[in-house]
Amino acid sequence: MRSGVRVIGLEALVRGIVVAALAVAVLAFPGRDLHAAPPSVGAQIGVDLARLSFANLPNGIEGGFRTGFVVAGRVAFPLLPYLSLETGLDVATQGTELDGSVQLGTTTLEDGRIRLTYLHLPLLARISASAGPVRPYVKFGPKLGLLLAAKAEAHSTGSVGDFETDIKDSASDFDVALQFAGGLEFPVATFHGLFEVGYGLGLVDVFDDPELPDSWSAKNQVVGITLGLLY
Repeated sequence: MRSGVRVIGLEALVRGIVVAALAVAVLAFPGRDLHAAPPSVGAQIGVDLARLSFANLPNGIEGGFRTGFVVAGRVAFPLLPYLSLETGLDVATQGTELDGSVQLGTTTLEDGRIRLTYLHLPLLARISASAGPVRPYVKFGPKLGLLLAAKAEAHSTGSVGDFETDIKDSASDFDVALQFAGGLEFPVATFHGLFEVGYGLGLVDVFDDPELPDSWSAKNQVVGITLGLLY
């Protein structure tokens, strides 16, 4: 059974981060009208190279990267000419490849994978290097995730054959990660194009089922490459 205390704690963390972000904006710029510059809105799409960083996988199994996708909507609120607060929503497929094999009775399981789908809410500080038409930038901050789906797949040499099973009940409903990214903003007709590379480091155990062995303790690691447009 999932811990109610853990869920309540994560909800409190989400509220705390939102309140803290707003407080920083107000306290850091008390004399500035935050509505003086209009927000920028846009969208990004790209690929995720994701893996789960396991504490200690069973013998014969190694975790590797799997390729997923990400689709995101973004809103950036200018605070200073070179500083903005960015948020939005994105849907991303993550997980990991499991290379190797494990014996379960007379059945051998091999070439498995774990597929995770998250809805993310980032709260990022974005710093631009210049105010010209081509603007390098960096972003960093927390990224909150809500688990939408979790599946496990494997190939069996026994009578079962290839199979897929739902493992959402064994996974944590929420994820919290530190997000770091760097990119380039450039003119595209009347829009601003984006090319961005990011890295997300998960802080929460993906699996919270007490019946799973400690060796399955794992956190998300994601490298993302995206293209986008801002208006």
